[in-house]
Amino acid sequence: MDTLSHAWEAVLEYKDALDRRGGSGFSNWAAAGEKWRAVISALLNSKLHVIACLRSKTDYVLEPNDKGKLVPKKVGLAPITRDGTEYEFTLVWDLDGSHRAMASKDRTRLFDTKTIELTEGEGRLLAEWLGGDGLAADPAARHGTGSDRAPADYARDARQARAVLDRPGQEPERGPARRFSGRGARAARSPS
Repeated sequence: MDTLSHAWEAVLEYKDALDRRGGSGFSNWAAAGEKWRAVISALLNSKLHVIACLRSKTDYVLEPNDKGKLVPKKVGLAPITRDGTEYEFTLVWDLDGSHRAMASKDRTRLFDTKTIELTEGEGRLLAEWLGGDGLAADPAARHGTGSDRAPADYARDARQARAVLDRPGQEPERGPARRFSGRGARAARSPS
C-alpha cells in the first residue's frame, strides 16, 4: 500500500471537517479515531499479506563532508501516521536517504540489528518465515488478536476504511461516538 500516510491524512481531514461543524474536540477525535481503526482493521484482517509504506517528515542537518566543509544532509524523521501504528505490523523497516533499511521492529527476528539493502532475497526469507507459500492464515490467529468481534464488525470496518480512502474530501457523517479499548486505543510514540 503506497502510502498509508495518505489514509492518515484523510482521517485528519475528516477530523477537521467535524471541527468546522462544531462539537467537542474529544468526540470529534473519537469519530476520527474510529475511521483510523477501520483502516487498520481492514489491513490486519486482510487475507493477503500487506506491505504498507509510510512517508516521513524530513529535515536537514549540516554535516562536514570529506573536505571538512559543512553541507546540508536530508534526514528522515518520524513517519506520517498516528502514533503507535508501527505496533500493528510484524516487521517495520526504516529506510535512510540511500535506501538502506534497518528494522526498528522485527517479530520475525530475521533482520534484527542489520542495516541492509532490500532485495528479492529478503522477500524470499519473509515468504519462508510465513510458511513457504506466503498465504495468510486466519487473520485473528495470525495477529494474535484473540478477537471476539463478529464478522459483521470486520465487514463494517472494511466499508468504513474504503469510505475514508475513496472519498477523503467529502463531508463526514455524524454518528454516535463509541468508546473503544484494547489494541487500537493505545497510542505510543513513533520512533524517530
